[in-house]
Amino acid sequence: MTASFAVEALAGVKKVDDDQEKHTLTIVFDDKKVTVDAIKEALIKANHRVEGNGELLPK
Repeated sequence: MTASFAVEALAGVKKVDDDQEKHTLTIVFDDKKVTVDAIKEALIKANHRVEGNGELLPK
């Protein structure tokens, strides 16, 4: 399962941009419907490595 697909399946995820060259995901999500921890857990369950805490940008 691709990293994008694993995250897109979560309720509250609005957009996923997968930069395969940089090995990063940019995820736009509704924090009232899904948490950063739930996103990380979905990636780990899909056998993707998660590093750091990510960068949360202001709304």
